[in-house]
Amino acid sequence: MILGYARVSTDAQDLTSQLAQLKAAGCERVFREKISGATADRPQLQKLLTTVGHGDVVIIPAVDRLSRDTTDLLVIAREGIVTRRWACGLTRGRITERMKKISYNGYRFPPEIIHQAIWLYLRFTLSLRDVEDLLAERGMAVSYETVRRWVNHFGPMIAADLRKRRLKPHTTWHLDEVYLKIDGRMVYLWRAVDAEGEVLDVLVQSKRNKHAALKLMRKLLRTYAFVPERLVTDDLRSYSAAVRVLGIERRHERGRWKNNRVENSHQPTRRRERKMQRFKSPGSAQKFLSTHAAVYNTFKVQRHLTSAQTHRTLRAAAMDTWRTAVAAA
Repeated sequence: MILGYARVSTDAQDLTSQLAQLKAAGCERVFREKISGATADRPQLQKLLTTVGHGDVVIIPAVDRLSRDTTDLLVIAREGIVTRRWACGLTRGRITERMKKISYNGYRFPPEIIHQAIWLYLRFTLSLRDVEDLLAERGMAVSYETVRRWVNHFGPMIAADLRKRRLKPHTTWHLDEVYLKIDGRMVYLWRAVDAEGEVLDVLVQSKRNKHAALKLMRKLLRTYAFVPERLVTDDLRSYSAAVRVLGIERRHERGRWKNNRVENSHQPTRRRERKMQRFKSPGSAQKFLSTHAAVYNTFKVQRHLTSAQTHRTLRAAAMDTWRTAVAAA
């Protein structure tokens, strides 16, 4: 059982308003239980969770590492998984929290130039020097090292904002792993995509065993707060061992040719790896690939499946999402 905690206001009026927002966002019903802080131990919590059903919201005092002066709200999702309150809605964005805008104070160049440099580097298969030349052609003298610093500093913040704006993923997940050679040694890039090719998560690990597969699956369940209807992998035995630990082996499907969706999703990573002349460290690879995946999901509009007019509409919507995410404070 996975426990996710989210703090809410202890004020009665604010709490009523938040519960109304939760119901409007798709939670089925609210289940409230008063438990004293002195007796709110794990056995009592486990007993409480057996009395509620899918979609129920439980209000209990904070336990373990959380302060007992606050109130925690847990949402009981299907398959006995407890997740954060913002997972009730159709989107992954928090209901009661506004997305924070990025501050560009202290930088010599205006935000528009920073946005353009980051967008060029993450959207297209370009090197840092390619971006420098493109900006120079437009009369902006920016060094490639400055572009690198902008991407490393603002990229993760922009990616986090883009991820919050994505819709709930498809209920079929595809998992796969591929090797990366970093600093003369082999590491593995674990990737998960849904049935529509959207990258759910990437994880760079040094092993290709049960523990590594379990780490990726637990991260996915904790992030998206629901169990997929189908979990498709190749014939690697590490996946079977991991799903048995999670108790979802009935949803697991294995097959070499069933996993082409995630196999094809490795291609953008390989192109960037060649352009960057390989990654320099596992940490930098993890940071870049996580940021790149969020931007890739935003601008991947499946052009071959739509008409030209629909494609232009989707592309314009993707650009509007990008401009909103990079907006200055």
